[in-house]
Amino acid sequence: MIELIQLYKWSILASTLLSMGLALLGIHLASRDRAMQTICVGQGAMLGVLLGIGVLQYLELHGILEQILPLTTALLTSIATFALSQSYLNRGLASANSHFGSLFAILLALAYLCSTLFPALESHMAQRYFGDVATISDAESMMIGVLGLGSIVCMSFFYKRFAEQSFDQALYGGLSLPDRSLLRLFELTVLLCLSLSVQTVGYLFTLACLFIPTTLSARHLKGGMKLHTIFCVILAPLATLLGFILSLGLSRLPTVPTIITIMVVVGWILVQILKHRRLEGG
Repeated sequence: MIELIQLYKWSILASTLLSMGLALLGIHLASRDRAMQTICVGQGAMLGVLLGIGVLQYLELHGILEQILPLTTALLTSIATFALSQSYLNRGLASANSHFGSLFAILLALAYLCSTLFPALESHMAQRYFGDVATISDAESMMIGVLGLGSIVCMSFFYKRFAEQSFDQALYGGLSLPDRSLLRLFELTVLLCLSLSVQTVGYLFTLACLFIPTTLSARHLKGGMKLHTIFCVILAPLATLLGFILSLGLSRLPTVPTIITIMVVVGWILVQILKHRRLEGG
């Protein structure tokens, strides 16, 4: 087991950092009621990744383009999806979630259509949906490690101002501050994280780290923003670390589903512990 951990040490470190960064992003996305929009944008990134891989296969391109082209197409399609979905919100359309559901279905159909147009792309489609953090290369580990660390630094440095914007959007539906540069920074961080995360560790891992920790905390804990944040930044990396190591020890277990199962179980245990301590203290 020690030898396996040594072998996968960079993948373990990178995915753990990324999970923490995604959990921090998820707090603000959930508080801004952007879950369905994020799911659509993530699906848009998935479509872009498949398009990029398809072009690589068709033109028989190799080398650094194998990393750059799928990321570029993922960014372009996620930006286009974000712009389209944002127009639903800006126009104040009734039942925005219904429009997001329709958009998701269209993007899902396009992704499947894309997988049938290029040879051997169906296996890539399954890989990008369900992911496997144990199979990422050292170069991909470095990319998502830097991305995760950058997200953590950004979310921590602007923590208070992002929280104020989340509160403003949740309560008033928009920003009361005239300076929207910070909002653009947040949106750019979300788009970059979604695109690169979907490309490397998969759609399922990305959505799980974004929303499971914050959902568990919001549903079961009533301790304010500070406790909510601490809970999320502990649960996501802890579950990723434990799930990764368990899947290495039991090779038949798929990595990402194992991580998500442990995230739910450990999250529930942490909630019960925190509830018990609060009852004892008060």
